[in-house]
Parts: sequence; structure tokens; C-alpha cells
Amino acid sequence: MGASSGPAPLVLASANPKKVAELREILAEHSLGLELVPRPSEVPEVVEDAPDFVGNARLKAAALVAATGHAALADDSGLEVDALDGAPGVIAEAPRGDSGFGYDPVFVPAEGDGRTFAEMSAAEKHAISHRGRALRSLVAQLT
Repeated sequence: MGASSGPAPLVLASANPKKVAELREILAEHSLGLELVPRPSEVPEVVEDAPDFVGNARLKAAALVAATGHAALADDSGLEVDALDGAPGVIAEAPRGDSGFGYDPVFVPAEGDGRTFAEMSAAEKHAISHRGRALRSLVAQLT
């Protein structure tokens, strides 16, 4: 087998187009030589029955690798509020901002300046978000 001349494909496991766009945006800041490929539509949803977020991410990544034969990137996360028995809860009193997706309009990060993620620029959000931190850690391990 000869060496490949194109970038190595990395299949993104998420079916959420806003999350895929965010992953691409964060990873675009680094020159990794990877071609980000969306999850093929023929790959079915993975049953996420692991006991934790890490286990569910592993299930999704393994399913994509098995279906495509390429490396895969999967994440699984959520908000768990102890006072609400682990359910998502209000982080802001009312939604604020027009950027981002999901809980961004009500999520006020402790590391921030009082604005919700939806009130921040993408770069500001990526600098302190869990997804931004995780991808920077992945980039550090890959380079």
C-alpha cells in the first residue's frame, strides 16, 4: 500500500448539524491534516446505554469506526445539576443571546464574565467551553 496523498478522514459521530459545525470550527484552528467527514446517513443512531457520558461516546465512536473503517470522533455530554437530581436546570434566570445552540442561552459559565454562551462570540465560547477544552486536549495528543 502506498502513502495516501490526501488528508486522513475523521468521521464525526454527531447527527446534530450545529454540533458538527462547532466541532469543525474549533478543529479548523489547528492544522491537523484531517478531513472532517459527517456521519454517513446510512449509519443508524447508536443506542446510548452506557452508564456514563464516556461510555456513550465510546459506543458511538466504535460504531462509526466499524461502519466506515475510518477514525471517528464522538462526544457525549450534558448538564447535571445535583440540586435537581441530575436534571438540566436554569443557569440564567431567562434565555439571553442569539448565538450557539442547545442550552447556550441559559448557560453562564463560571469562568466567564456573567454572559451566557449565546451572548459570546464563537471564539470566546470555544476558549472556555467543555467541548473547546476537550478538542484542544485531543489536538495536543494528536500532534
